[in-house]
Amino acid sequence: MLFEEPQPILKPAINTMIFIIKLKRWVKNLFIKKESISLERYNLDRRRIKSVDITGDEKKLYISGSKYAMNAVPRREFLDFLDPVKHKVEELIMDTVVKMVAKELPESLYSKPIKEISRVFDELIEAETEAQMRTKWKKIKKFICAFLEEDVAYRYRFQWFIEHLDVSKVKLSDADKYYFRPKRFKVDS
Repeated sequence: MLFEEPQPILKPAINTMIFIIKLKRWVKNLFIKKESISLERYNLDRRRIKSVDITGDEKKLYISGSKYAMNAVPRREFLDFLDPVKHKVEELIMDTVVKMVAKELPESLYSKPIKEISRVFDELIEAETEAQMRTKWKKIKKFICAFLEEDVAYRYRFQWFIEHLDVSKVKLSDADKYYFRPKRFKVDS
């Protein structure tokens, strides 16, 4: 036989190498600016797309029948790549939360910045309309708050990051809210 089946012990290493190669290609392609944009790449019905306008750092997707232009141009292949990554991260967070419960600090003992992060998470959880999403966000809240409360080096970096945000550039516009409403979230609350 010219090629033998890899030994079972080598399969995880081979899979890891393949993943790293694909990840490198993906990162490289992410930063290469493309001159023309193919509409087939987007997760939308082509017949509804009026136009795609990318000028400087502004991206607008004009869709017929929509009140506003979308302030983003989601790429299907990126979303397809991201989906399993999101599930792995969620699994990791959920497993960590289960292990942390016994060691968890009560919220009343959180530092002032973490209490504020916890409060905003509570608002986000309340705005979710689906019980499953509420449960997911509660676990993510526990993980993030515990992590930032216990690891002060990361907390200080996070605080620095938040301090330097220009909130006016992050705030949801009317167009963002228009596209956010169908995501089963009380965006106007």
